[in-house]
Amino acid sequence: MENLKLTTIKVRDVMSPFFRTVSLHERALDLVELLLNMKLDEVLVVDTTGKLCGLVTKKQLLRDFSEGRLGEETTVAEIMLSELITTSPDEDLTQARTTMRANGIGRMPVLDAQGRIVGVITAIHVCNGFSDKLEKIGRQLQAILDTIAEAIVVVDPDGKVVYWNKSAERIYEITSDEIMGRCLSDFYPDDIALQALTSGQPVRNVYLITDKGKHLLKNAVPICQADKSVGVVCTTQDVTKAVKLMTELNLARDRITELERKTGAKQHRLEMVPSQNAAYVRTLETARRLAQTDATVLILGESGTGKELMANAIHNWSNRRNKPFIVINCAAIPENLCESELFGYATGAFTGASREGRPGKFELANGGTIFLDEVGELPLEIQAKLLRVLQEQTFYRVGGTIPVTVNVRVIAATNRDLEQMVNKGRFREDLFYRLNVFSLKMPPLRERRGDIPGLVNLFLEEFAAKYQRPVPVVGQEAMKMLMNREWRGNIRELRNTMERLVVLCDKEIVDEADVTAMIQDESPTGRFAETAPAQKLIDGNLDSLLLDQERMIIVDLLKRCNNNKAEVARLLNIPRSTLYYRMKALDIAQ
Repeated sequence: MENLKLTTIKVRDVMSPFFRTVSLHERALDLVELLLNMKLDEVLVVDTTGKLCGLVTKKQLLRDFSEGRLGEETTVAEIMLSELITTSPDEDLTQARTTMRANGIGRMPVLDAQGRIVGVITAIHVCNGFSDKLEKIGRQLQAILDTIAEAIVVVDPDGKVVYWNKSAERIYEITSDEIMGRCLSDFYPDDIALQALTSGQPVRNVYLITDKGKHLLKNAVPICQADKSVGVVCTTQDVTKAVKLMTELNLARDRITELERKTGAKQHRLEMVPSQNAAYVRTLETARRLAQTDATVLILGESGTGKELMANAIHNWSNRRNKPFIVINCAAIPENLCESELFGYATGAFTGASREGRPGKFELANGGTIFLDEVGELPLEIQAKLLRVLQEQTFYRVGGTIPVTVNVRVIAATNRDLEQMVNKGRFREDLFYRLNVFSLKMPPLRERRGDIPGLVNLFLEEFAAKYQRPVPVVGQEAMKMLMNREWRGNIRELRNTMERLVVLCDKEIVDEADVTAMIQDESPTGRFAETAPAQKLIDGNLDSLLLDQERMIIVDLLKRCNNNKAEVARLLNIPRSTLYYRMKALDIAQ
């Protein structure tokens, strides 16, 4: 594929390697016959050493001949152009063109690093070089634009369609032949491309649903050249699949959250392990007091320190405990769907939209608590709308005109430095102060080493019950190892380690070697693998030994997980389809 920059054209790419040289002392009249017979436009003049001395053009020579200025003894040296401007093969063609224009010349000799003549470049060569390059770039850009999944539409200043790529044909179901050269308003009178054309301002992140149920995200930006609008480019993404998946995921998550709340399956455990860390004890006491109010709380701390657990505890300690607790991971919501996820969309807001509309998370959390995890990842535009909700408890659904009033307690959390983000203009200062009415700092696990034994036992009991396994006992030296570890993943990392230990370790008493295996070797095959006796390696085939080892690991995990293949696939960190494939290949009953 060609480089798409014009500046990549070099003089060597377009110069003519065919040129004729003459000596300084050759007769000028002989040169006339040479130029006419060989149909040359110019000759280069060199001395006896081959050094370039000048240039004689056919036009100049014929003019001098017709005006009688060429005598019998007139030499080339007397009529040549000696003040020559030259170029090199590696010079950019754009620079060579600039030089020729600035000096009013139509040709330049091309010299190599040793000063030898290697070619000639003329204005025609320059034009042909750029023309060929532009033609190649045009073909490549056409192929690229037709490969892009987004619909790309370009209209001229009169609103007529001048470009319509293959994805536009697919998304809008209108062929290029049908719409090219026609006014876009004939097909879409209210299209945002026409709005951008009229206003001269970009129109961004417009979400709509077509009458055929497609979810589209559109952007339109004016095209300006020399401060003058020459049209508008409009891009459209078909986000139907993403919206449906996000909706299904959120509905499932909401059902799980509500079910857990009703059944008490996920009660907070913050008080089940008495803490020896004074700072954490104060944080718990403050959280318990704040739970009795509706004040906004900002929870700060590293990833894995239990910020969501703290938010859930505040909700359960409050008088909102019997109302919804809705969790939103702000970093996981695509920016273009963020507003509709938080605030929903109105009845009939878009063509083809659900007749009853769709409530957002704030409506679903009405009467309860909404937890905004990773709040620092919210786009600035959404931050402004969130600020209004915090101040007025009122918002509008996307496309709606009727205000929605809710009674929601907001708890936010982040592992980012929001003050620094405010200073860099990436987080609204007014929103920061509105969220930071009360802040709770979750200390990292390395500052709570005295709490580790209690957490270890708590997690071991939890996973032993989950997998119907006996609760292992962590030996004294193994516990010291756990307490001395840095735990960069904090409580989450410790919890995951204990889960692996329950599932993969058969010992009643866990020693240092077992802990080391759980921490250092993240691969289940590495945790199970035993060093094969030397005789086995001698007598057996390496491939069959590896297959036997893999079969043993999968069979053992299936047994430990009560044949729950999803859980086995998760522990092996492979897709469930891969697990089924390996089970079939290894002749393991499914």
